Amino acid sequence: MNESFCDLSVYDGMHAGYEGPTFFRTGFSDSLAQGTLDVSVHGAGTCNTEFEFLTGNALSFIGAGKYPYSICDLADVDALPAQFAALGYHTLAMHPNYASNWKRDRVYPQMGFQEFWSIDHFGGKPDMTVDTQTPEEPHCETFHSGVSDAATYDMIVDLLRSDERPQFVFDVTMANHGSYDQNNLPAAYRTNYLPADQRP
Repeated sequence: MNESFCDLSVYDGMHAGYEGPTFFRTGFSDSLAQGTLDVSVHGAGTCNTEFEFLTGNALSFIGAGKYPYSICDLADVDALPAQFAALGYHTLAMHPNYASNWKRDRVYPQMGFQEFWSIDHFGGKPDMTVDTQTPEEPHCETFHSGVSDAATYDMIVDLLRSDERPQFVFDVTMANHGSYDQNNLPAAYRTNYLPADQRP
């Protein structure tokens, strides 16, 4: 679950000729399923998108402005990780931020995750940089708001290669998270799309 991901090209190319993220559009030719997804969460409340995906329950049955992770005991919910665990899968959740955010450290085990890798597993605090690392700590690549998405993907690949058990890995990434006025994107990643009426 790529936090804060949005393909803005669906909005008429942003009226600026933006064709969308290339790999997202063309790199998943062998995926089991693909398509457009709209989530009920816009601008905050990541845990509610997680809840809907992992349980199959729509927030429309919970009520506006409510966060099941914070107010519900989810131990008896027939959640996806519990279903996979019952089939013999090893179930792991990862999110390179504090385990206590949205009470994930409590909720994930209730839903059937056998392991949870939080920011401690990635060797630091969410906004870590090379300067905050001690020699004993592993250094994970960072990007924008924290540990890069690629660093989490690399950990998943290593895990799948080193453990032959069937696995269900739920990865909630962090790098795309706001705030968006940090001005910390490397120049190579910056783009400048101008609306049609402002192009030279």
